[in-house]
Amino acid sequence: MIFMNKRNSIQRQMILDAFGALYHPTASDIYEHIREKYPSISLATVYRNLGYMAESGAVEKISFPGEPDRFETVKTPHAHAICRKCGAVCDIGGISQELLRKLDESVEAAQGFTVTVRNLNFVGVCAACRKKADNPAFA
Repeated sequence: MIFMNKRNSIQRQMILDAFGALYHPTASDIYEHIREKYPSISLATVYRNLGYMAESGAVEKISFPGEPDRFETVKTPHAHAICRKCGAVCDIGGISQELLRKLDESVEAAQGFTVTVRNLNFVGVCAACRKKADNPAFA
């Protein structure tokens, strides 16, 4: 991947490399991961570069209300689910492109709004947290 500003290319490459070890990381997750090997990196550097990388399309920013932004490198259309108890984020596959196209058409028909980018997110409780809630030992 080529970036216009070569000055920070080393930091950006470290950030991209962190995605190989982290799943839907926050900026803080990436910072902590990189800091283990490169203690001189700053959190501000990670935030600044993630912002640039998201704007340039190198990474995708995933936003949930009340939660820190998360990032990923996956480029295929998919939805996300976040657990409101533990904060885990997972990809949701299996939603047909036909269904998504119909959803876009429905938005356009109802609002006159042409969808160019769709972010489909679900908030709820994951299976692990539901299992813990059903177990009296975790109550």
